[in-house]
Amino acid sequence: MKKIFILCAFFLSIGSQAQDANKILKEIDQNMYTKTKVSTTKMIVYGKRKTKEIITKGFTRGTEDSFSEYLSPAREKGTKMLKLDDKLWIYSPSSDRTIQISGHMLRQSVNGSDMSYEDMMQERKLVEMYAPTIVGEEEMNGEECYILELDAKTEDVTYQKIKMWVEKKHSVPMRQDLFAKSGQMLKTINMS
Repeated sequence: MKKIFILCAFFLSIGSQAQDANKILKEIDQNMYTKTKVSTTKMIVYGKRKTKEIITKGFTRGTEDSFSEYLSPAREKGTKMLKLDDKLWIYSPSSDRTIQISGHMLRQSVNGSDMSYEDMMQERKLVEMYAPTIVGEEEMNGEECYILELDAKTEDVTYQKIKMWVEKKHSVPMRQDLFAKSGQMLKTINMS
């Protein structure tokens, strides 16, 4: 009888943990995908010889439409990106040209960073693409975080696995390690 009770308790705890992981992922989606959003972002690109800080101002409507403008550095200032549905255009003030980014060009690096245009085009919610599991807890930047492992539900995602540190208080990702199908870590994204 004790064995049955212990097994039942074990399976119930696994079930509630999976439910909690799904709840956390849904909260992240709610926080990240709002009807409208205005943001100022800073991306730091670490090169072999120097570090570059890129600051952008962005406006987003839903998951499909966004506009962003580079505020700095001076060389990038005034560059604009417009995303409407699954199309992306970039305006370069230095050449006074607008180009559409599509096909294989979407996999290219954004300003020498590890982020691709394809990463920027992501519009599906995490809960639709990944099955989450809570694998631990850890403090990051003074904030208590859950550590989630997200395994792809389908083959048509850019990253087959994501390890994500999620701030407990507001359900906001603090860090993401992004993995290929082979298990090789491709990139890390830190957010603060």
